[in-house]
Amino acid sequence: MMPPSSNIFKQFKIKHKLFFSYFFFTFIPVMLIGILSYNFAVSSIQSETTNIYKQMQDKRIDEIKQNMSRYELIANTINRNRKTQQFTALYNYNTYNEYYDYTNYIQPFTDTLINSVGNNMLIGIIRYNNGSEIIPGNFENLISDVFQPSNPISMSLGYFYVINHNRVENRSWFQAAATKNDGDFWAQSDFDKVNNNISLFSKIPAFGYKNDTAGLLRITVSLENIIGEALQTTEDFDLVFDKDNNLMTAQNLKIDYYNDNKEKLNALLNSEDSESMANTNSLFLKKAMEVDDWTIISVYDLKPMHEKVKLTRTVFFLYDIGAIALLFIVTSVLSSSFSKRIINITNVMKEFDITGDDIQIHDQHNDEISYLSQTFNNMRTELEKLIYEIYQVNIEKKDAQLKALQAQINPHFLYNSLSTVSRLAEFGQAESIVAIINALVTFYRLTLNKGDEIISIGNELNQVKAYVDIYKIRKGNQFNISYVINEEILEFLTVKIILQPFIENVFDHAMYNTKIPVNITITGDVCKDDIIFKVIDDGIGISAERLLEISNGTNPSKEHSGYGIKNVDDKIKLFFGYNYGVKISSVKGEGTTAEIKIPQYRYSAE
Repeated sequence: MMPPSSNIFKQFKIKHKLFFSYFFFTFIPVMLIGILSYNFAVSSIQSETTNIYKQMQDKRIDEIKQNMSRYELIANTINRNRKTQQFTALYNYNTYNEYYDYTNYIQPFTDTLINSVGNNMLIGIIRYNNGSEIIPGNFENLISDVFQPSNPISMSLGYFYVINHNRVENRSWFQAAATKNDGDFWAQSDFDKVNNNISLFSKIPAFGYKNDTAGLLRITVSLENIIGEALQTTEDFDLVFDKDNNLMTAQNLKIDYYNDNKEKLNALLNSEDSESMANTNSLFLKKAMEVDDWTIISVYDLKPMHEKVKLTRTVFFLYDIGAIALLFIVTSVLSSSFSKRIINITNVMKEFDITGDDIQIHDQHNDEISYLSQTFNNMRTELEKLIYEIYQVNIEKKDAQLKALQAQINPHFLYNSLSTVSRLAEFGQAESIVAIINALVTFYRLTLNKGDEIISIGNELNQVKAYVDIYKIRKGNQFNISYVINEEILEFLTVKIILQPFIENVFDHAMYNTKIPVNITITGDVCKDDIIFKVIDDGIGISAERLLEISNGTNPSKEHSGYGIKNVDDKIKLFFGYNYGVKISSVKGEGTTAEIKIPQYRYSAE
């Protein structure tokens, strides 16, 4: 029958124990550091790549907005021009005025605007009032909703026209533009889509009437001049969608990509997500452009990022292999070195235990093991005496600790608390039972304080709060308590249980009417180099005679409260000196104030 794994480990020699302990307890952190570092590096690469692509997308959106703003500025310049408004509205015009203004103002004005942009464009004015028309060749190509064999922009077939609305009032683009209430907007008619163009529609105000419209301005340009149809690369490009999620392009590569990934792209368009890694090789970034409800989806190739991740994985793999190999060598050397010297000490001790001979351990090193050897040599002759003395001291220490623990714990308080738990259990108040038990655990943990008499002020206050929480469940609404504590004092130290006895006094002696709750205030603040606590209540108060007895510590049975007020005062004076302690002031029928004064104390560094 094979022994348990723990027994197997016990059978190992010290050299093997040290080796396995060193190796595995350093191997695990090394591996964890490597894994965490790798994950962090990969996450950083992914985050950095995504941020770079988002910045590229923002830059593309800014470029599109700048492109649009150039033409919107042209439209705004035309619409605000008084001559354009007069010319469109035919305000006080005859045929001669109309021809004169067109020749001398309108045509030179539009020529200048078109030359400032440097791109082919069509500028059309559609009048709501009938007047003379300026119609270039191949006119139907300019206003058609259906396919025509030539693109008027690319073929430079005219750049400016003026027509009356009755020519195009049945066209879908005119009806959409005429009924739109807000300002300028961009849209594609069927003819624009076929020729990869887009039009800006803007209403021309009537001369002299702010709320009337004289006509409609249409500026048609190549879509490439707006959204930049040229691809960044064959892997990275942008897809622009209108408010109805229709793809705005006539470029075959983008159309083919959209058709191949239509389901993924439409899902992203209709979701609230801003990004999607549709597959391991591409990243989709979606963003609203705040331009006529357009949306841009940028497609970026993730292969460069995957190459960085692959390189990072290789680096961290080599790091882990090298670290493990180095760790194995160092651990073997250290375990062998330590084990030899420890085995030597063990052998000498065994011989001394068996024979009791006057033997010495010879160790030429200057470290802890050498110090252990010297200590063994020095303590060898007095070992029995020291064992006896330590044994006696431990007995006395345990006896003193036991007496201190017995004095700290108030059996009457514990009995009442457990009695309360019993009553709560009878009524099925599980939450209150949990609360009182948790408070009891906190109270006794801080009261016992692992046998240490010194406690932080923060924990002293937590002990009081736990004590109050227990009484809150027991007494109900018979008292109110508030704390006014300067947080600067919480880091200082004090002897424990200097506040709780005064709270217990209030509960036992200050409550005189269960219908009128007693108000208790605990304060703590800095006073020069000291700390002053006050426990204030508005209970029945203490008579002058009884107050004198409490101060002198006479007849204590009448005022039992855990340690007792006199015991708290004595303990503070014993530990901190006679300048510190407790002062009680009270007015019969009005309340009592207990003032506890201690120094600003921290452990000495010596």
